[in-house]
Amino acid sequence: MDKLALLVVSSLESDGVRRNRHQYPGISTLFGEAIAIDNDQGKITIQPFKTFSENYGDRQLYSNPSILSDLVLQLHQAGYRHIIYLAQAPYTNRLNLTQVEENRNLYFMSPNLIKFLVEGIEDLHLYPVFVNQYSVLKSSRLNADSYRLNNTQQLLNILNDPSQHIVVFFNLFNGMTVGEEGRFYNGVMSYSTLINVYPEILDDQDIRQGLIYDGPVKMDILRYLTLFHFFRVERRQGKLQLKLDPYQQIMGDEALRKNTLFYHMDGKTYFNSLAFLTAVNSILYPQSNERQER
Repeated sequence: MDKLALLVVSSLESDGVRRNRHQYPGISTLFGEAIAIDNDQGKITIQPFKTFSENYGDRQLYSNPSILSDLVLQLHQAGYRHIIYLAQAPYTNRLNLTQVEENRNLYFMSPNLIKFLVEGIEDLHLYPVFVNQYSVLKSSRLNADSYRLNNTQQLLNILNDPSQHIVVFFNLFNGMTVGEEGRFYNGVMSYSTLINVYPEILDDQDIRQGLIYDGPVKMDILRYLTLFHFFRVERRQGKLQLKLDPYQQIMGDEALRKNTLFYHMDGKTYFNSLAFLTAVNSILYPQSNERQER
């Protein structure tokens, strides 16, 4: 595999005091970034492809956001046939995977949205992926500051998911320590994917061959993901280590959302400055909101 793209997506609601948001549709800002990874005869290049933001009503946000479909098309036209699609559910740092039959519970991973992204594009392999962090106690026998675990068979066996919709396929161990009172833990970034969720939309065998079963495609994808963590390297105690969370600018509580929201003068209402700047940008640089013809 000579080309791989990472598409990272998140959102931020615009009204911080609005209640019953599922009952009364509001406006949210969809934002994220696309990363391009290229392999030219063994020389691997990682670089930003595009950052984006657009305001949408809640109903359109999880069904047909044109900015995402246009970006997928741009990546495909640039030669990226394999795209890792990483998304986060808003209002929570965990996806609700106990009721995957309902589109609304999967947010940016919903079958309706995935269908909208890939519809009409030939020879495209889209891999829905979400990430999670947890802490482990480092074994005294493990001397490496960074470690990757791609043989996750034991994790698959103990995964409490009888419907077999979620599969952990990759774990990255980082030397970063957290904890107090002399008991320190190390961070792990876990990658998971969804299977048996997108019938007649995505080829489930593609997901299995690319992320779960051992083979050349999975080997390339895991290598590129590992290199991306090193690409956004962090320094700890004078040592360079792979970045535990290279997506923290987009997803998570410490992401862009932390610096985007601030109180209005009344001290009660949150103001979404990213939504405001996105609206200003759309006026200064008008772009068609219609989906590109395919």
